[in-house]
Amino acid sequence: MAKNSLWYVLGAVLLCSVVPAIPAAAFLSFSARALEPGKFLEQPDIVVEEGTGQITVRAQLSAPDPCQKIGGAIEQAGSELTLRVSIRPDGANGCITVIETFAYDAVLAGLTPGTYRLRVIHAYATGWPTQTVLDKTLHVQ
Repeated sequence: MAKNSLWYVLGAVLLCSVVPAIPAAAFLSFSARALEPGKFLEQPDIVVEEGTGQITVRAQLSAPDPCQKIGGAIEQAGSELTLRVSIRPDGANGCITVIETFAYDAVLAGLTPGTYRLRVIHAYATGWPTQTVLDKTLHVQ
């Protein structure tokens, strides 16, 4: 009987070492801030860093005026991640009409080691077009 138990244990160890890891559910830490009124960016400026268990996205984008609220949400389907950044009016009255540049930092954490496809989408509620500004394969340690 002890011999059979040993085979079961060895079989279980072998099975666990062959089955690929299932990507863990990512969680998002997101912060945004206004940078510079009057400066228009033709394209968002995006920097992505791969890390241990996480992906960091740092970006700058333009918005129609300084009275915008910038928010972030993460969607995940297995190893496919989508960071959806929403840009919408904050409801302030009497906002000046001048282009504003905003910056945001997004950390997608809790990821298991592996390869991920990351898309970053900027979605404006002001009539500006929604854009996929990044579509990249990344490797998390």
